Amino acid sequence: MDSVSPRITRRQFVASSSAALAAGSFVSQAFAASSPVAGQNQIAGRGPFRVVIDTDPGVDDALALLLAMRSPELKIEAITPVAGNVPLELSLPNALRMVEIAGRTDIPVAVGAKAPLLRRLVTAAYAHGENGLGGAVFPEPKIKPVAEPAAKFISQIVRKYPGEVTLITIGPLTNIATALNMDS
Repeated sequence: MDSVSPRITRRQFVASSSAALAAGSFVSQAFAASSPVAGQNQIAGRGPFRVVIDTDPGVDDALALLLAMRSPELKIEAITPVAGNVPLELSLPNALRMVEIAGRTDIPVAVGAKAPLLRRLVTAAYAHGENGLGGAVFPEPKIKPVAEPAAKFISQIVRKYPGEVTLITIGPLTNIATALNMDS
C-alpha cells in the first residue's frame, strides 16, 4: 500500500518547529533551577562543551539540530550526516538546510557514510516523508559540505581537542565506526 505524505510549506514547518522549540525551552527552563547539572559547565568555568553531532536528519533529528544550534552550552565543531532513517542523499542536504535556517553557517558539515557497514540500508520514509522533513518544502541549500569525509573530519577534531570533544550520536554509528577503524 502506498503512503501519501501531506505536503506542508516551509512556513508551516518552521512554525510547528518553533512551537516545539518554545515548548521544549519552557520545560527545560522550568526544571533548570532544580537540576544539579543546570549550567554546570559555565559554573565550572569551562565554557561551552565541544561536540560533534552525528545524525541522519529526518524530522526528529532536524529539530534536535535546531535545538542544539541554539544552545549556548554547546560549541558544535561539526555536523556529520549519515544514511539512516533517510538516505545520505537526503540527510546531507537536510543537515545543510538546518544549518542555514539556524543561521549557523559557521558550523562545518562533513559528508558521512552512504550505507551501513554490515547490512543493507533500511530507511523510514513512512515516518519522515519522501524528503525526510515530512514534506516541508525548502530551497536547495546554498552552503556546501567540507571536503573531508565525516570519519576523517571527526578524527581530526578529536585529535585537535583531545579529551574535550563529546560525540552526540543521534543516527546510526557508521561514521563513528569508520573513524575508529581509521585510527586503529
